[in-house]
Amino acid sequence: MHPADPPDAAGSRPRPPAPAGAARRARRTAAGRPVRTMEAPLAAAIGAGIDIGDPRPRLVVDIGAGIVEMAVVMRGRVHSARSVQYVPDRQAGHTVPRLPEHVRERVAAGVHHLLADLPVPLRRTARDGGLLLTGGGARLPSLPGRLTAEMSLTVTIAPDPARATIRGLAHACRSPDVWRLTSA
Repeated sequence: MHPADPPDAAGSRPRPPAPAGAARRARRTAAGRPVRTMEAPLAAAIGAGIDIGDPRPRLVVDIGAGIVEMAVVMRGRVHSARSVQYVPDRQAGHTVPRLPEHVRERVAAGVHHLLADLPVPLRRTARDGGLLLTGGGARLPSLPGRLTAEMSLTVTIAPDPARATIRGLAHACRSPDVWRLTSA
């Protein structure tokens, strides 16, 4: 990155829309210059190798520490999104936290809502594309099989899912065409 270029960041989708402007102003003030941002599920899709310019909708679920972000990505944008915040559940003797049961249920419900929010002609295309899991929680034992059973979707885990978001953001920083696509 050239020193005069604005810094880049990926972050969670601010809810409701009003805080988005405040967050953008805060980042700009902290950096002392304009800052480009990209929603984390979009950056994760890029980092997983998804062609985000594709007009077909892709379902992405990014499972991070304390937040699960579900999104439909198409044409370089997050078409719709939902999120669930939670406190990771660590069982005694286990180094990997569990995704609490109520969160798994809300993820399944959230993905169903995302599909329902799509125009009817795009729903089948989204279902056929399956569900992409990213984030450190994507490797939780039994999660892909369980989501497949609950949602009747093919579930794929991104390569190195814990680093998909940062890898996608790094790719976007090196590829001006990606920023133009996502901000057009």
